[in-house]
Amino acid sequence: DAGVSLIPAVEVWRESLGPWEDPWFSRFVPGYRTLSPTELPENTACGIAYQTISFNVPKFMRFLQTRFLQMGGRIEKRDVAHIDDIVGDHIDCVVNCSGIGARTLGGVMDMTVFPTRGQIVIVNAPRV
Repeated sequence: DAGVSLIPAVEVWRESLGPWEDPWFSRFVPGYRTLSPTELPENTACGIAYQTISFNVPKFMRFLQTRFLQMGGRIEKRDVAHIDDIVGDHIDCVVNCSGIGARTLGGVMDMTVFPTRGQIVIVNAPRV
């Protein structure tokens, strides 16, 4: 199990969005549709439903790491002040997993990265 699931998603808005154009992703996601008025929760004006992908990140990262090692990859952990510090003749590939550290990593300094907090609760609710 890679920790990747296809799950239902519903987005609703309290106010009408005016003339409606389907979002850019509508042609890529399975089951995309506009909610009918009878499907809308109370105090909402419009909404959409579709199937989306959910990643259990810790499980997915373990899956990727296991596959990488099975294919002969090698993992080296060390402190890096500048991205150039890890480039050399013996390295075929570098996976930058610096996350929020990309803001301060020399040679990267990505100021568009910012901390955020999200929470997902996984429940077994077959009747929903």
